[in-house]
Amino acid sequence: MVKKLALVIVSVFLITVLVSGCTSNSTSANKEPIRIGFIAGMSGPNAELGNGQKMAIELAVEQWNKKGGIDGRKIELIERDDHYNPTDTVNAANELINNYKVVAIVGPTGSGNAKALLPVVKAAGIPLMITNSMDNEFTNPVIPNVYRFAMPNWVQEQMAIDYALKNNMTRIAVINDTSGYGKPGGDEIVKMLKEKGITPVAREEYKPGDLDVTAQVLMIKNANPQILIIWGMAADAANIRKTMVANGLNIPMIGGNPLVMKSYRDIAGSAIGETITTYLDTYLRKPFRPEAIEFAKAWKEKYPDDKVFYGPGDEPWYYLNMPAQTYDAVNVLLTAIKNAKSTDSKKIIEELDKIRDYKGVTNKISFSPDDHDAQGPENNVYCYVTQDGVFELKMEK
Repeated sequence: MVKKLALVIVSVFLITVLVSGCTSNSTSANKEPIRIGFIAGMSGPNAELGNGQKMAIELAVEQWNKKGGIDGRKIELIERDDHYNPTDTVNAANELINNYKVVAIVGPTGSGNAKALLPVVKAAGIPLMITNSMDNEFTNPVIPNVYRFAMPNWVQEQMAIDYALKNNMTRIAVINDTSGYGKPGGDEIVKMLKEKGITPVAREEYKPGDLDVTAQVLMIKNANPQILIIWGMAADAANIRKTMVANGLNIPMIGGNPLVMKSYRDIAGSAIGETITTYLDTYLRKPFRPEAIEFAKAWKEKYPDDKVFYGPGDEPWYYLNMPAQTYDAVNVLLTAIKNAKSTDSKKIIEELDKIRDYKGVTNKISFSPDDHDAQGPENNVYCYVTQDGVFELKMEK
């Protein structure tokens, strides 16, 4: 009888161990950290953006860990610099997934990097929280495990065209870089214009980093446009703007979010002229939302010497929105993991698709199986760019 009782006790113990092992995806199954991968261009041509992303994700993770993490498990951030190079993005992702077993990836910085990353995360099935990349293909059609917190290109493209037409400018020139960001953007703008019965008077392209764009600018000038729509990154756009002014092409230039970057203002200098863009209204319109105020306070406490994103004054300025996108992405992701009570990818994705009216810094964020965009046109406003900053441009209705 004693032997039989001993066998029963041992059997129950073994079953308990086996069941415990089978449920290791539960956030409460063990106290191992929850690993989140982060990839960004923290060096390279757009390090300004990558470092802003890095500062934001580190702030968010620090706040979660101060509160005990998720169900007693700390959040471990594994960071990789892809140097804004798509090949390095892929290598970093494979390392994070295969070696570190991250449950999700946040980033990267550029659209070309995100394009390279997509096949890797699709195969792995883990969530990808895109914070800066704006190409339309990332969320249209919806990819089940990909969520985007940057303003989609189609919103910015449509607003750029509308700006020209509202100001009776129908002689429109288009220039874009040949990257994974610029080329699709330029193509989409031309398509949108043609749908309105307008053919651009000129369409030019340049390679990222080209220092001499005189030929392209002269071709545009000879077409006698009223406005130039540009789709490319900040430094190149500034170089084009300076080349325009040097060659007597003093017309308005409008483009996407990269025109708000500090590097655009620094390089363009006095040639900045009439530069127009669009941007999220988070820190452009007052009163600021309570979540935006709270984030700005936390940012200032952690990064008291930052003048790039917080701005030079006592109040936050427009550019704090850029890292806020990453901050929102991390918080939404960790909220989904908490709600899932699991680090299983499918369960996290199920919870991400249930996010409704999450009070983020940038706006109220909602996802569904049919909509993985955190931002929309209702949050975007026109801006004019000066050497001193970026300010809302109020349009007549």
